[in-house]
Amino acid sequence: MEENYSKEFFITKDSNIVHQAISEETNKWWTSKIDEKEDVLHLKFGDTYKVIKRKELIAPTIVLEWEVLDAFIAHDAISKKGEWKGTKIKWEIKKAEKGCIVSFSHQGLIPDFECYEMCVKGWGFYLDSLIQYLETGVGNPF
Repeated sequence: MEENYSKEFFITKDSNIVHQAISEETNKWWTSKIDEKEDVLHLKFGDTYKVIKRKELIAPTIVLEWEVLDAFIAHDAISKKGEWKGTKIKWEIKKAEKGCIVSFSHQGLIPDFECYEMCVKGWGFYLDSLIQYLETGVGNPF
């Protein structure tokens, strides 16, 4: 069975604040180089880019689904530059006592991907940046 990359964490913030940070304040914790048109985000990380279509479901768990429409990984060690294309990024934000639980998964980002180790490290960095942003008001975006 193929394992998608996933991470779950508890944060002592209201689920609405977390939802806002993930869906509307991406520039504060992931990358500040964003061009947004309706429900499509164009994100840049130097020469690397991602094009993501967003979808949201709210009731009672907040679910955010981002479909990667296009991607390019500008790294010399990676020959398969578009591996993210067609993958999905999913966030579930569940209310909990004194905060909420955030479940994150990058569906399709599997160990067979050439970029897997690099992408797992990247997600670890940016998820920590999101947590830092939620806790202190200052993240560490690209």
